[in-house]
Amino acid sequence: MIQRGVVDVAAIDCVTHALLEKHRPGELVGSRVLHCTEHVPAPPYVTTANTTPQMLYQMREAIVRALDHPSIHSAKETLLLTGVEVLSDESYRPIESLESVALGHNYREIPGQLLPIGM
Repeated sequence: MIQRGVVDVAAIDCVTHALLEKHRPGELVGSRVLHCTEHVPAPPYVTTANTTPQMLYQMREAIVRALDHPSIHSAKETLLLTGVEVLSDESYRPIESLESVALGHNYREIPGQLLPIGM
């Protein structure tokens, strides 16, 4: 939409931007990065509050083993995945801070439909 002049600005997360740079650099022609927010962790994996500590441990181990399996090396490389780690709740505080700043500037979620790709 930027390339066609339909919009002047787009919010694109750094992962999507990096994937476009690597796999579809033509999609970024005519665009530039105006601003970057501070680095924050990727969204966490979420499970039910009823998950037992043993089940949580098993789930974490399964994710680590799956991501370490040689058969998905190529997929990890394609998706720019390097690993997974357990983070503390404190690691996610910067996201709350960014939200507070946005709300302080009266930014809100925009209701409505997603624009179809290729619009």
